[in-house]
Amino acid sequence: MRRKTFNKIWRLFFCVTLLTFLATTLAIGSEQENTLSFGELGEYGSIYGAEYDPEHGNTSKWLTIKPGENGIRIINDGNVDIFMVDKYGGVYVNGQFYVNGEQYIPDKSGKFSPENGFLYFMIVLSLCFNLYLYSQIKKKGKLL
Repeated sequence: MRRKTFNKIWRLFFCVTLLTFLATTLAIGSEQENTLSFGELGEYGSIYGAEYDPEHGNTSKWLTIKPGENGIRIINDGNVDIFMVDKYGGVYVNGQFYVNGEQYIPDKSGKFSPENGFLYFMIVLSLCFNLYLYSQIKKKGKLL
């Protein structure tokens, strides 16, 4: 009889401990609904449901992914990064990139544009001015 009582107490203790652990894990983000955190303290990130911006009146419900220490990445079967978002908002795409159903191909022709032309002109002007100052220093031994 003692053994049966001990087993019942042990099972009850185990169930209470397990339920407490699960409730703590799911309630890390107290302001979010149904938080699922990864890692001991959420260092890998979390997924939760929350209102978009209740402070400014936007109470639409969103599923939100909060990145961990470094960010979020999606990999393929060969463990190669396909898509990554770092914690600073940088987006990295390894492969073809489509926008509104059309493949995005950046213009890498290096064309000479008016913006670049003005920049090159200012660099050349600066170099000429520095050469002029250098020649004046060499002639007189002092600046102007």
